[in-house]
Amino acid sequence: MNCWEILGIEPTNDIKAIKRAYAKQLKQINMDTEIERFQQLKEALDLAKHFAKFITEEDESTLDGFLEEADEVNSQQPEPVQSTFDEGLKEILGDTYTSIFDETIQPTDFSEKEVEETVSVESFEEALTKFYNERRFFDDVDGWRAFLRPFMNLDIESFTQIQWTLERFLRENYYLMGNNVRNYFAELCQIDTSAPENTELFDPPALDFSFSEEIPFHQRLDYFIKRNQLYTQLLDGQSGKNLRGVLSACQQIYKEDSDLALLESFLLLLEDFRLNDAKKRERLLDLQSFSTNSIQWTFLTSYMDFMTAYRKGEPDPLEPASFYQMEQQGIPKKIYWLLAGNYAYLTKNKRQTVMFWYGLQEESPELFTKKEIQYTQRGVWSKPKKKKSFIQEWRTLVYGFLIVLAIFLIGKYIVDTPTKKPETFTYTYDSLNLEDFDFKDLKIPSVLQSNESSEEETTSSEEKKVDFEKNMTLFAVDPNDKEPVSYESYETGGFSATVPDYSHYNEQDVQKILGKPDKVVTNAEELNDLLKEKELELILEEMNSGKLTEEQARAFYAQAIDYSIVSGGDMRALLYSGEKPNVYIYNGKVGYITPKTKYVQFYGKIEE
Repeated sequence: MNCWEILGIEPTNDIKAIKRAYAKQLKQINMDTEIERFQQLKEALDLAKHFAKFITEEDESTLDGFLEEADEVNSQQPEPVQSTFDEGLKEILGDTYTSIFDETIQPTDFSEKEVEETVSVESFEEALTKFYNERRFFDDVDGWRAFLRPFMNLDIESFTQIQWTLERFLRENYYLMGNNVRNYFAELCQIDTSAPENTELFDPPALDFSFSEEIPFHQRLDYFIKRNQLYTQLLDGQSGKNLRGVLSACQQIYKEDSDLALLESFLLLLEDFRLNDAKKRERLLDLQSFSTNSIQWTFLTSYMDFMTAYRKGEPDPLEPASFYQMEQQGIPKKIYWLLAGNYAYLTKNKRQTVMFWYGLQEESPELFTKKEIQYTQRGVWSKPKKKKSFIQEWRTLVYGFLIVLAIFLIGKYIVDTPTKKPETFTYTYDSLNLEDFDFKDLKIPSVLQSNESSEEETTSSEEKKVDFEKNMTLFAVDPNDKEPVSYESYETGGFSATVPDYSHYNEQDVQKILGKPDKVVTNAEELNDLLKEKELELILEEMNSGKLTEEQARAFYAQAIDYSIVSGGDMRALLYSGEKPNVYIYNGKVGYITPKTKYVQFYGKIEE
């Protein structure tokens, strides 16, 4: 029995009617003895409410309704009229199907029982293969609706199998389907689009498939596969003859695709982001005739406007803040960093240049000039070195000797002089605020620094190395790091802080422990405000409730300030309400966590 037969009503999109039918059937069930019948009724309710989203007024008639309509049409009109239902069955059965509107056959010869026997899970898989081979599945939601309509009245178990088949089809072909079709599949198959394992299915770029009918049938699938290959390789930061070959193959098939023009623009900029090549510069300007209002085209057009003005010596036409805050979605990361970094470099914005170019220069140094690398690494515009004279060389040696001698004498004095224990400042709880910290003395946390470490640290870590498995109920520190959370200020100014490292957790781990976040923040300005102000407020709450010592509160806040300095770029905040902590992800790893002791473990923690 299908869901409509269990509820005792005809297929409808009226939710109130479905609920009334459910209530009527529920009264006839003994809840003490007919548990299985109740479960079956509940499943029928859920499935009927789901089907109601896909049923239009013209679809509400059952097979009997279609047969009555056929009688009326045959009696009143000389020309037979086929319904969408009839077309759907013909797609499934092919040449073996004879229309119920054939004048030589009486409507009663095609019974509902025959339809139920023909429309099955097995026939669905055959029909799906036919539909795929027709090359209409890319962007045609209406085509999918018409194709799936005959299967909507199957029993619950059979339709569940069809949902699994459709989900498998989606996972195998998502890159060949428009956003509208993928979203239709998500709703029909009840797929959680926010789940991490489904990110790949619903976060690819919104490539256009609407022109698929303009491409010759035998080249249609090949074109979209090659276009996706081009995008994927650009996403990985690849360039060269191989990509040029794929691009050329696509252009030979179809040249009016705005997305292909965008991908060609990305490729040109990856090869010459400074626009020194006049031919490439001219080609990029020609490609802008394909531009749309998409995020990718907006970013690209903004960059081209700036470079045109820069080469002419005209004022910057962009608002730097808005340019840096443009969404990166659909733009290959390497290209985004390259162009945004070049904008920062040419406008002499040191902080943004380092943010976008530092890692990229280590990964692909061949893209940059020596001058660009020196500016990023040292923060100065390089100047040509003058050759030193013989006297200057000896003067350098003398100065070097004197400096070494001075360092030796100062070191000896420090060793021979007894040191005083640094005094800690005394504060009331309300005095812990932004002005208490000297920003210039802050150091970047370990997860933000390079991988360089001293031989002494390496030896130490090897001696105390312990096998470690992540705790997935709360955020635990690595047992190899047993230093308690601490904070110490000095008479001479500055302070030192020891804080726990949770970088062995990633975003998926966070969602397993805390669940889906209430909000995700990626805006650099919002991240900065959250770390400086909101985290201070939350830390004070924990301290005033006796869960953190003042020393621990200061240490955690110092860590929050550290991360505020590098907010933006690859940082994102997962915000939670209630007793759950906020989590800040940096470069895919957990950087800072609100020290809410219910969820965060660290050495020196106050036992409740």
